[in-house]
Amino acid sequence: MKWGIVDNYQQPKRSYYLVQKAYQPVLINLNFTKRRWHADEFFKGELWVVNDFYETYKDQADITFKDENGVVLKSESFKIKEVMANSAAKFFDIKADVMSKVKNQVFVYLELKDKSGKVISHNDYFFLVGDQKTAELEFRKMKADRVKIESNFGYGNYYRFFKNLTREDNQDYDSDIQIPRARGFEKK
Repeated sequence: MKWGIVDNYQQPKRSYYLVQKAYQPVLINLNFTKRRWHADEFFKGELWVVNDFYETYKDQADITFKDENGVVLKSESFKIKEVMANSAAKFFDIKADVMSKVKNQVFVYLELKDKSGKVISHNDYFFLVGDQKTAELEFRKMKADRVKIESNFGYGNYYRFFKNLTREDNQDYDSDIQIPRARGFEKK
């Protein structure tokens, strides 16, 4: 994400909506230990609410798990006795047998409704089916590759993304006929 969350025409970029969601004064959210789950595991997490207002709420929390096609796998509602003013608190442990029902991803949607049924907070997440340790090893390798590239070009140099602009591997760039392609997106 860049600092500019609106474009030159004052139109919101995608990051604008992510920041808007993250800074909700009343925020329903999940606490979880990992991003990837084995297909034979139950998803486990905790439902939390952060309330930055000086007002107490009596609410209902809804959680919905969906697959890649938007099909509802599981949906639950929880009554919350009281969301205290100026607080952050865990309300429920969440456990769902949904990972075995998808191929790659599970999407989780949260809503917090006040006593009249109006949505006062919403949030969403996605979790992957896979092995967390394998993914960590892949990310460490990616990080090592990035560190190596940045040690050659520096962080602020955008040429580091384009092998043919830096003439690596005896590649060259002809601006009359070539379109620069970032590392990993070159045509093979």
